Amino acid sequence: MQKHLFFYLLGAYSLLALLGTACQTPSTNNTATVVGEVYEVNYNEKGEPITAAGYPYEHHVANEGQRPVVGDRVSYHERIYQNDSVIYSTFLQNRPITSVLPSLDQLPRPIPPDYDALLLMAVGDSLTVYQDLDSFDVNSLPNGVTNEDQFIYHIKMVNIVEKNIVDQEIATLKAREQSVRDSVADYVQRFGSGALASELKTSKAGVEVLTLREGTGRKAESGNFVTVHYSGFLKDLTNFDNSFKEAFPFTFRLDRGRVIMCWDDAIQNMAVGEQAILFIPYTLAYGVAGSAPKIPEKADLVFYVEILDVY
Repeated sequence: MQKHLFFYLLGAYSLLALLGTACQTPSTNNTATVVGEVYEVNYNEKGEPITAAGYPYEHHVANEGQRPVVGDRVSYHERIYQNDSVIYSTFLQNRPITSVLPSLDQLPRPIPPDYDALLLMAVGDSLTVYQDLDSFDVNSLPNGVTNEDQFIYHIKMVNIVEKNIVDQEIATLKAREQSVRDSVADYVQRFGSGALASELKTSKAGVEVLTLREGTGRKAESGNFVTVHYSGFLKDLTNFDNSFKEAFPFTFRLDRGRVIMCWDDAIQNMAVGEQAILFIPYTLAYGVAGSAPKIPEKADLVFYVEILDVY
């Protein structure tokens, strides 16, 4: 991100992308079939159940509920092992991953094992899927990973929201993109005329903050993860980035250099539910040089921010 606030997706599909797309798909005698983009189970030559892409798995808890399809939003916990060592876990923070399932053509090759596994799971299911690296091009593997390694994904499905509901939520959220812009335009005009002077608070570093709605939830503190919706503007109201367009919030960790300094400063002590506009001098944003091509030199910025979660 390089201290930009541009959209990115958190999810477990990144591990296979890290390994590169030059790898080979696991070899199996049978391939699973796909019916309406829901995977049906097949077995390899050892009699092990395999996913559509050929990954062996164990279904520890298998409920009778509906399994997800492309476009559904899933929430799930995941613990990833490299052999016997845990390299990633959502269980520690008790914060499940939430993601809309993309279509196959949006995924790296080979298909990530955890994606394959999620399509086999109902709410409450627990499943482990295995990925051997013996068929991978050794030159595509990152440092510390060899062809003798195995990745193991332990997954627990928490919730599934159907695509039609997700689509309605996305449409509603995207509609806010224009309403937020209109609101910010009014406040920028009033800020320039000095009409907001009595309503502004100044952060420790010098960001002027206009609180539109007080938060009633947990307050953000240094080291917390914070999830927000936001929209960023130049002073001429050019919108250089926002989370509404993609209908996906942004999560970052305070005071870890993930965002520009003014965000780390102004968002601390904001609470869940809070909505605010940040008036930011260029010295606390991208400095004299700006950040081409979207942020010009000496660009003062205006951000609309609402705090969705703190943990």
